[in-house]
Amino acid sequence: MNFNKIALGTAQFGLNYGVKNTTGKVKKEDIESILSLARDNNINIIDTAISYGTSEKILGEIGVVGWKIVSKIPQVPSDCIDINGWFKKEIQASLRRLNLSSIYAVLLHKPMDLLTSQGKDVFLGLVKLKEQGLVKKVGISVYDPKELDEVWKRYNFDIVQLPYNIIDRRMLTSGWLRRLYESGVEVHSRSAFLQGLLLMNQTNRPPKYDKWEGIWRSWDNWLKVENLDALDACLRFVLNEAFISHSIIGVDSFSQFKQIIKTLNFDSISPPTDLFSYDEELINPANW
Repeated sequence: MNFNKIALGTAQFGLNYGVKNTTGKVKKEDIESILSLARDNNINIIDTAISYGTSEKILGEIGVVGWKIVSKIPQVPSDCIDINGWFKKEIQASLRRLNLSSIYAVLLHKPMDLLTSQGKDVFLGLVKLKEQGLVKKVGISVYDPKELDEVWKRYNFDIVQLPYNIIDRRMLTSGWLRRLYESGVEVHSRSAFLQGLLLMNQTNRPPKYDKWEGIWRSWDNWLKVENLDALDACLRFVLNEAFISHSIIGVDSFSQFKQIIKTLNFDSISPPTDLFSYDEELINPANW
C-alpha cells in the first residue's frame, strides 16, 4: 500500500503537543523508528518548524538527508529593518540544526505579516530564499479562509498549509481547496485529529468541550453505527480528499505510528452532513 500522501508531523518531537498527549515529547529512539518505518512506506515529507522546540535539532542528529523537509519561519519582528537578512539568518540556523544545505520548502507561520506595511519586503524575502538555493518552494500556513481571501489578492505561493478535518471543512466549503488545486498549488492539510480531540471518547474528553455536546453525540454515534475507529475515520477522511496533496499526521509514539501503518484503510467514507462546525472556539486550537 502506498502511503506517500502522508507527511510526517513533528510538533510532538520537540514539544509537549496535543490535548490528548499525556506522554510528552516523543523519545529519540522512537523518532528514529518512526522515520525508518515512514521511509519504508514511501512517506518522504517531514513537516517541522523553527518554533517546534528541539524538533529540528533532533531530526538533524538522527539524519534526514533525502527527505523533503518543510519548515516554518516565525513572525517577522516589528522592528526588523533587513527582512531578507533576517530570513536568511533564520533559515541558515535552521539548516545547521537539520544538518542540511537546503530544504524542500519554508512557510510563513504568520501570513498576516504580508498585510502589514512590510508585506512586500516579507514576500520578496521569501522569494530571495528560493533564488539563493536555500529552499525549493515557499508558502504560507493559514488558519482560516479569511486569511487566504486577503493574502491571495496580493501574493501567490507554491505551497499552502491549512487545517482540515471531519468537523472543520471550511477550506472545502469556502471553495479554497478547489481553487488552490486548480491553480497548481501544493496543498498540505494539518489537524486531521484536531490535536487529538477527535480521538477522545465521552469518558476522557475534557469537560471544557461539553458545550459542543451535539457534535460529539453525532460523532460518537456515527462511529458506532459504521463500526469505525476514530483514528481510522479521521485519516480516511483527509487522505481521500482529492484537492489535498499531502496530509500532515503527527504521532505520539512509535507504537501509534506502527498501528496506523498496519491498519489504515484507504476506502473513502461519508460523514453525516451535520457533523461539522464553524465555531472557531472549537475548530481553532489557538482559541482553547
